[in-house]
Amino acid sequence: MIVSGKELVKFVENLIYEKKQVRDYEIDLTLRDIYEIEGKGSLDFGGSEYRASGKNRIEPVKEPGERYGWWYLKPKTYLITLNETVKKGFIYFISPHHRLLRAGATHPTLVTMDWNPDYVLPLHVGEMGLNLKENARVSKLFALRIQI
Repeated sequence: MIVSGKELVKFVENLIYEKKQVRDYEIDLTLRDIYEIEGKGSLDFGGSEYRASGKNRIEPVKEPGERYGWWYLKPKTYLITLNETVKKGFIYFISPHHRLLRAGATHPTLVTMDWNPDYVLPLHVGEMGLNLKENARVSKLFALRIQI
């Protein structure tokens, strides 16, 4: 059974504007930071040789007097973080926002038990590039309640 937005919001912290983000059965998640990937990571079976890729935070460009800035992204893969924290309680799905898809970018859909602002998502920007404003709604969160 899909969890309602009213119930789901009890498990989500750091919303930017609840009235805009909470829907009937989902919550919009917002962009916090964007990073360029530096170097390659390593992954092995046992985990002893695991190494995350490096990352370099990209500063948004702010016009004088503007409260929020923009990122002007070229076609490639970036890492992004989200503002919201999602507490354990359900099986969560984090998928790309439909507007992100229509703007020519995407990120993978994740299945997870929680989410915090330190986790990263790979953002794939299409061949035309992408402009993203700080706090843009880039992902959707929904949850399943499993009864056995």
